[in-house]
Amino acid sequence: LFVDASGSVKLLQVGGSLTIDETTQAINDLYVASVTSLGSVDIEVQAGNMKVEFVSAQTGARLAASGSIHDAFNDVAGPIVNVETGDLHLQAGGTIGEAGNFFDVLVGGDLSGTAGQDIFLNSPATLNITTLSSTHGDITLTVQGDVNIGLMQAREGSVFITADGRIDDRYNDVTADIEAIRVVLDS
Repeated sequence: LFVDASGSVKLLQVGGSLTIDETTQAINDLYVASVTSLGSVDIEVQAGNMKVEFVSAQTGARLAASGSIHDAFNDVAGPIVNVETGDLHLQAGGTIGEAGNFFDVLVGGDLSGTAGQDIFLNSPATLNITTLSSTHGDITLTVQGDVNIGLMQAREGSVFITADGRIDDRYNDVTADIEAIRVVLDS
């Protein structure tokens, strides 16, 4: 998928099949090569996975997949940002990122998201988390800045945060900021 828009982008990829010249091809996974918008970006894969090279949205972005959301680059040695935006919401029925290849985000506003399995995120700058949850897995973050946490939930797993800066309670309140079986913080 390639898109360059002066306005907002909204795309829903539905599952099914497509036949051209008597050749049928299943429609499921989506490869997002480059999507840029001066507004917002909303991409959803209804029946499959999403693999992302680059998304840039000035105001905000929402990426959702019934399967998993993955980094298109094997860039562990030198991470390349997959999503650069104001606010970002990620939603996956499977995983977001992978243990050997984190999903790289640069979020100027709020980060929120949910995954059915593990979440692996890397950020070259401070993250401001509203709510980030994994239903049946772990959450692992590496951040070259501060991590300001509203609520992180991995009730069946662990939360691992490695930050170059501080790890703080975003709202400075008495409610729990991290709900997990095990929590490992390194700041």
